Amino acid sequence: MEIKSIGLNKKISRSYGEIICINKFSSRITNKIFKFIDQYFKVHGSGMTWEYIINDFIKNNKLEKIYVLKNQIYKWVNINTVKDLSQAKKLFNRI
Repeated sequence: MEIKSIGLNKKISRSYGEIICINKFSSRITNKIFKFIDQYFKVHGSGMTWEYIINDFIKNNKLEKIYVLKNQIYKWVNINTVKDLSQAKKLFNRI
């Protein structure tokens, strides 16, 4: 299923899904997102959260489609700090 926007839709009685900071992008899309973010920060400053910026990327780049990945089988761990990265490496036996 293609993601057409990220935001709150109060008209939906039952949510299909939720972004919970688990994202996987191809290196090609990631490069385009980083370029978009660089330009975005120059115009809007760096005070926005990633959800708003990715939403603007989706709306402004109609040629680049982003999809929901359902029933994935990839191992993952949330990494926000160097300590998190160290613990993740231990979990996946990659020291």
